[in-house]
Amino acid sequence: MKRKRDSKDTSDSIKRTKASAQQGPDHDHQSAPSILRLYYPQVLTLREYLLQATTSKHKKRRITNYGSGTGSSSQDADAGFVNLLDTVLVGFHTVKKEESDLVDYQNELSIFSTQVTGSEAKSSGSQPVLPFAEIVEFAIWQLFRKHTSGHRPPHVLCHGYWHTGLGEVKIADREKVENNHGAEATLPDRNEHVDRLKGEAWAALPSLVGAGSALILVQLLQNCGMFIPLDGGKNNYLQISGTDLSELRSLDKHNPTGGLKPNGSTNAVVPLPGKNKRPQVKNTLNTIR
Repeated sequence: MKRKRDSKDTSDSIKRTKASAQQGPDHDHQSAPSILRLYYPQVLTLREYLLQATTSKHKKRRITNYGSGTGSSSQDADAGFVNLLDTVLVGFHTVKKEESDLVDYQNELSIFSTQVTGSEAKSSGSQPVLPFAEIVEFAIWQLFRKHTSGHRPPHVLCHGYWHTGLGEVKIADREKVENNHGAEATLPDRNEHVDRLKGEAWAALPSLVGAGSALILVQLLQNCGMFIPLDGGKNNYLQISGTDLSELRSLDKHNPTGGLKPNGSTNAVVPLPGKNKRPQVKNTLNTIR
């Protein structure tokens, strides 16, 4: 059920967003949890990241005003979604603008739409319009296509997903794999982060960002780390998207930009105890305290 957020709370939230934007990324970087500053040159809220990722003044104004009580985009603002925009932290190295990699993105999306979903993506202008749940699926599918070594990409959203190793990408849950007798089932329980991102709370992201949102959101999911606050104390966060922190290089004077480790560790497949010896991909949740 949607409900209007208290005007005082939303106004305070927008004031904080505008103030931090004026002070620049260094301000947000210093206020983020120390472990995030160890791996990411920049850390912003989700709202602030989206403001950097878009080049349109109209989009920036809509993103800034959402939930503030001013402007048409705030009339039916969902309090839960407003909270996500202002509490989810995004760690990143660079922000890719929406125009970059557009041709490659469109080609990949066309393949995904026909091979995986069995349908052709509808387009508005130059970029297809997709619901966020499908954007999440496409981001995972593309991560596997780009990954050429190891069991699976070292990405939080890829936990519990697999590919055949024969050039064919498979994105399936346990039930689908168990019904495929020609494949070795190596799936754990469903990826809770994928389920979370495909839920109703996140569904409004594409409409908020507007035209061209799919590419911006794919880049957010693939290239950035996203962290949600947990109950139980300050600076207690859970990673819900992005490359596993264990696969990232820490920032120092010799490596001021961070990035992937030169030789990342392999995502281990460990056997389950008991009679059922089916291997299970270890699903590591990075909780930041």
